[in-house]
Amino acid sequence: MGLNIKILDRGPRTFAEFKARLAAQDLASTGNFTTVVNNANTTVEDRTNNKIKTITVFDKEDKKIGYSEKYNEACTAKAQEETWYKVGLDELDCDTLEKDLRKVKFCFWVQDHPKGKMMVIDNPKKVIMIRKKSNPFTKDSTTDILETKNTETLTKNLEKAYYYAVIEYTEKEAILKIKWSKWLDGYFIRVEACFRRVNIKADGGKTTASRYLQSSPEIVKGYWVNDKRNNITNKIVGYKDTVYMCLKTLGMKNKNLTAELWEDDYGYGDEQIEIENAAFEIKGRYTYKKLEIPDSVNENYQKKRGGIEGDQLELYFKLPQEKNTTGYKTGFGNSLNIISKEKITNAYFSLEKKRNQIQDSTLPEPEQTPNIHIVGVSKETINKIAKTYGLDAGKLAKLNNVEENKGLTYGGVPIKLKTTAEIAANEKAKKARATKQEKAKTEPYYEPISTASLGSEVWLVVESANLRGKKATIEIYDKEALLAEDKKPITVLKDDTEVTKLENVTFDDNGQAKVKIKLRKKSDADYKKQKDKFKDDKIAKLFLKVTCKVDAKRILIKEFLVDKEFDIYEPIHTYNVNISTSKIEKILNPGIEIKEYRFLIFKNKKKIASHDMLINKHKLLGFPKSGSNWGRYGSRDKGGDNWIDEETAAAFLGFLYSLPENNISETLYYNDISANDKRNIGHKSHRTGKDIDIRYPGADNSAGEKLWGVSKEVYVTEEKFVKKLEDILDVAVKWNFIKKHNYAYKKDIKNTKGSAVSVHQNHFHIGYKR
Repeated sequence: MGLNIKILDRGPRTFAEFKARLAAQDLASTGNFTTVVNNANTTVEDRTNNKIKTITVFDKEDKKIGYSEKYNEACTAKAQEETWYKVGLDELDCDTLEKDLRKVKFCFWVQDHPKGKMMVIDNPKKVIMIRKKSNPFTKDSTTDILETKNTETLTKNLEKAYYYAVIEYTEKEAILKIKWSKWLDGYFIRVEACFRRVNIKADGGKTTASRYLQSSPEIVKGYWVNDKRNNITNKIVGYKDTVYMCLKTLGMKNKNLTAELWEDDYGYGDEQIEIENAAFEIKGRYTYKKLEIPDSVNENYQKKRGGIEGDQLELYFKLPQEKNTTGYKTGFGNSLNIISKEKITNAYFSLEKKRNQIQDSTLPEPEQTPNIHIVGVSKETINKIAKTYGLDAGKLAKLNNVEENKGLTYGGVPIKLKTTAEIAANEKAKKARATKQEKAKTEPYYEPISTASLGSEVWLVVESANLRGKKATIEIYDKEALLAEDKKPITVLKDDTEVTKLENVTFDDNGQAKVKIKLRKKSDADYKKQKDKFKDDKIAKLFLKVTCKVDAKRILIKEFLVDKEFDIYEPIHTYNVNISTSKIEKILNPGIEIKEYRFLIFKNKKKIASHDMLINKHKLLGFPKSGSNWGRYGSRDKGGDNWIDEETAAAFLGFLYSLPENNISETLYYNDISANDKRNIGHKSHRTGKDIDIRYPGADNSAGEKLWGVSKEVYVTEEKFVKKLEDILDVAVKWNFIKKHNYAYKKDIKNTKGSAVSVHQNHFHIGYKR
C-alpha cells in the first residue's frame, strides 16, 4: 500500500507560536509547514475511543533514544538509518484499540534548535505520494536539499527530508519507521502523532517526540573564502589579505581537527608551509579556520618569488584522514593564489547588507606554562624547574616557600608555577574568550549587483592584493552616452556633492576600497533631464576605471565591467495590463526607493494607453481622477480619498479599459478608495487601497444622492438595469474583484456577497482579492 504525505496549510514561524496559530490554518501566508505521513488515502472518522498517550523514539536496534534540549551526540537520531517512533494509546477501550491504532498519523516539522525558526517553504499546499513499503532501497539526495539553486524551491527540496517511511502495527502500538536525509544533520526534528489535522497539539507534550539528527561523519567540501564568505579558490589574493579555510561537514560537530598548509609545486615536490594555530573545532555545517602564516615565513616566501618559481604561490590545505569519515581528499582548496606584487583584482557596484561575522573556529594554543609541576624521579631543584619553564628561580622559590638549590622530594607536594591570582586571571580570560566567540556580532558586507535605477544609492567596491593603505581613484563611464558625453566620466553624488572622480578611496585591511554614491545629479531639474534621456526603454551601460598610485614610479590603471556592463534603467516600476487576456505583469526595475509607477494598457499586444502614478510612504498610489470612460463623484476627504494599492490600480485600469470591449459604453464614476494615510474615512473597509465605491450605471457625477431608483429609471426596467450591473460585475470578476468583497443594494445580484445591502443604495462596491 502506498503512503501519502500531506503538507497542510497551517503553521507558525516558531514552535512557540504553533498552537496559537493552529485555528487560523493560514500556512500559505506564514511560509511554514507541517507534513503528515499517512498509511492510506482513506476517510478518517471524527472520533476515536482511545487517545494517544505516548510517543517514544528508538534506533534501528530497538534501543531507546533519549531527549536532550542541547545538541548531544548520545541523544541524536541517526540519518540514513531507520528511526522508529512508537505510539501507544491510553487503552480505555480495548475493543476498538486495533481499529484506533490504524487511524494514527504522523506529522513533522524541522527547526534549527528547540526554540528556533522553522524551515521556510514557499508553497505548502501539496500532497506527495512516496514509494510503497515493498521498495526499501530509495536513496538519499546527493545534493544539499537546504541550499536551493536557481531552478529549485525549498518546498520541492523538502520533499526529500526523508526517503523511506512505513507505518507498522502491533497489538498495542503504531510504529513509524523512517529514514531521514543526511542533509538535516544538526537540525531539531519534531514528530507528532495525531488522528486528524485538527488534533495536532504542537505543544511539545506527550504526543510529540523531538530529537536532533546526526549524519555519519563526512567532509562535503573544503575551499578558501575571504572575509565576505566569497569563494576565492583559484582567485588571486595578497600575502596580508584575510583568508579562511572553509569546511562544509556533516556529523562532525564539536570534533577537533588540525590543518596543514601546502604549496603546489606541480611535480617538483609539494612543500609544507608553517602556519600558526593549526588546530580548530567543527562548529556546525560550515566551519571557518583563519589562515595565519608567520611573518617570517611570509617574508621568506616573498623573497623567493620572482626567481624560477614566479611571483604566484599556489596553496592548498590538508586534513587528517580519520576512521569512519568519508569525503577525505589528499588536498582541499586547490588552489589559493597568493602574490607579493600589488594588483587591483576586481571592481563592482554593490548593495550594503548586514550579517553575522565569521566565527573563527581556531583553537587557542595550549598554555606554555602549566599551573603546577610534579617532581620527577630524578633529583630536582627549584633552579632546574625554573629553567625548564623560563621562570625566575627566586620568585618561584618564594612562591613555594623552599630553598632554590635544595633537592626536592619525588612524589611530594607539587611545585606551584603560578600564583592563585594568575590562575584566576587566566581562567577569567578563557571564559571571556568563550563568551566572545558565542556572541556573534553583525558586520556590513557588499553584495554585487548588475543593475540599478537612476537615482539609486549604491556602493562601489574595489578589491586588491597588497594595496592596504593605498588610495584609489574611481571613474564611471557610460557606453551609451546617456549620462555623460562620450569618453567623459558621469556625474554622481558623493556626500551630497557632485563629482566625476571619486578620489582618495582607501584600501582597508581586507584589501577593499569602498565608497557610497547616488547615481544622479543633485538638482531636481538636472535629475529630470537625466530621466528624460531614458524614454523609449533606453538603458545606460556603465563600466569602471580604477587608478592607484603604488609609489613614485608605479601607477596601476585597470578597467572593469567593460564587456559586462552595469545597466541603469529609468527609475520607474511598470505594470503591463493586457485587456485582451485580462492579465497583469509587474516589472520591477532595480533600485532603492523608486516612487514612480507606470501602467501600460495593451490590446492585442498594442499599447493603447499609459498612466504614471506616484507612491507615497504608506505604499498607496494616487489614482487618476478621470479617464476615457471614468470620473469622480462626491466630495473629497482631506488628503484625498483616491489612494489605491499598486496591484489594485493595475486591475482597476484593466477593468475600466475592458468595459468597452464587453459592449459597456457607460461612463462610471468612483468615489472612496482609501485615504492617503490609510485612516478611517467612514467605512469598515477602504483602508488598504483594495476597495472602490462606484455609482450605479446610468448615474452621472452631479451633486446629490443618486440612488438605485435613479439609475433604474435610465434603463426603464429594473431587469435591464440589473442586467447591465451584472455585466459590469462580470468584467470586474475577470480582474480579480471577487464575489466575497463585492456588494450592491439587492441581495441576489450576481457576483456580490449579498449582504450589507442597506448601505449600498447609492453605489456598488468592488473589492480586490486579498
